[in-house]
Amino acid sequence: MMTDRFGMHDPEIIDDPDKPFSYFANPNDVLGAYGAPVASEVTPEGYIFTGFGELMFFVGNPLQPVRQRIRTLHRGCLPIIEYDFERNGVRFALQMFAADLGGELKGLPVNFVRVSMTNTLSEPRAAFFSTAWRFQAECNTVDTHLADYRFSQKFENIPDELVAGQDTFDPKWQYQFTDDALIREDRMVYCYPTDPAPVRKSLSILDSGLRMLRFFSGEIEGDPDHVSRCQPHSPLGVVTYCLKLAPGQTDHLTYKLPIAPLPKDSGQARQVREADYDDWLKKTISFWEELVLNKVPLRFPEPKVQEYLVSNTIVNLLSIDHIGTDTVVNVNKFQYHDWYGGSDPTHMLRGMEYMGLLDIAREGFLFWRKKQFPDGSFRMNCHPDTRYWELFGWTLWGWAAHFRLTRDRDFLQKVYPGVVEAVDWHIRSTREDPQGLWPVSTISDDAFLKNCRQTGQHFWALTGLRMAALMARAMQRPDDAERCEKQYRKFRDDFERALVKQA
Repeated sequence: MMTDRFGMHDPEIIDDPDKPFSYFANPNDVLGAYGAPVASEVTPEGYIFTGFGELMFFVGNPLQPVRQRIRTLHRGCLPIIEYDFERNGVRFALQMFAADLGGELKGLPVNFVRVSMTNTLSEPRAAFFSTAWRFQAECNTVDTHLADYRFSQKFENIPDELVAGQDTFDPKWQYQFTDDALIREDRMVYCYPTDPAPVRKSLSILDSGLRMLRFFSGEIEGDPDHVSRCQPHSPLGVVTYCLKLAPGQTDHLTYKLPIAPLPKDSGQARQVREADYDDWLKKTISFWEELVLNKVPLRFPEPKVQEYLVSNTIVNLLSIDHIGTDTVVNVNKFQYHDWYGGSDPTHMLRGMEYMGLLDIAREGFLFWRKKQFPDGSFRMNCHPDTRYWELFGWTLWGWAAHFRLTRDRDFLQKVYPGVVEAVDWHIRSTREDPQGLWPVSTISDDAFLKNCRQTGQHFWALTGLRMAALMARAMQRPDDAERCEKQYRKFRDDFERALVKQA
């Protein structure tokens, strides 16, 4: 049985029976927009981490940090994260989503948060809610700069002028408040509501605000050029509200958080300030309804299964980066935010096909042709020297499967030169091996194989050769098809000969 330290709760845990069950002790969720090359993370506590820092939430007076691991999606499947909890008769409900505002902020989704506070009692209550900003959470892992359960941001996908001087902690950063925003070194960090007005704004949770003293005599003591110091995990820019709620009354607070701190007087900062929560929530819901929800071709009578199908389709869509004219399917936006070749992206694109998202799948598969190496091989961006031989089969299977489903000849004509080059590469690689197989390789990922041959890689090669022959016949290239089939027969004989020895 795994413990909380490793990420899964003890199955004996007693959660609120009115909320869904979750195996994860420290879950995270994505806040992003379709095609945007960066996203934010909802942390295990329920905060929002952008890579430049994170927006924290507190309740009560004195402040108590929020930690709520059970979250749900709006309407069970839309990428709008919701969670709630109760403290001293007040129900706090948080709703958060991200939207691409376009204009100067195109590709840099802005995070929106609405906090609804409801008095559940028959007597008046005062509801305290606070926000603060910290550069990073605590780090309990050696040899890493990443805080617990956080992932690195793709800073290279953000304009250099927004990243420079912002992605590395500086204890000399100076903070100040405007009427509606926390400012750090002339950069807007996040916006908070002005109606109602905060009851308190302070540099840090226990900050008194006193830097100089004026005595009744008129004498002044202190440092007029004081520079505050803090730790990376210190909550700063604390803004506190006290809402007086009658029995049954609900009131709201709305926050806006750009993914990167913005120059305070820039057009980008004005876009954030002028963005309306309700307007962008409506646009976000409408976008996903039109793209996915209203066009789902598969229907299941069990609501959970249907919601799971739709929500996972949307998560896969959120993994996509639109870079120029390219549709880049990543494994996800956090831990594996990169193009890893066949495997996971193949299944993701095939899933999109079955959900009717054929144009997106087409563009995703076409991008693979751009990533093919000059020698005809397929390799991963992040591990170009590791021989993941299975990418040969994954890619050719994905291309062939898309054509078989859509009969899109224009697609086939675009990828077919890559099919020929890939088969040539396979012939050369196996011809150089004494046994006629994929050369030995070292896979230090889940396989943990060193200087040996992985059986599955050879099965995928057989699949790839079969699919190459299929595409050659569809292109009316009988000579190419025969060449592929001949290589298939030879490779299979050599493979089975080696397999028999091992078995």
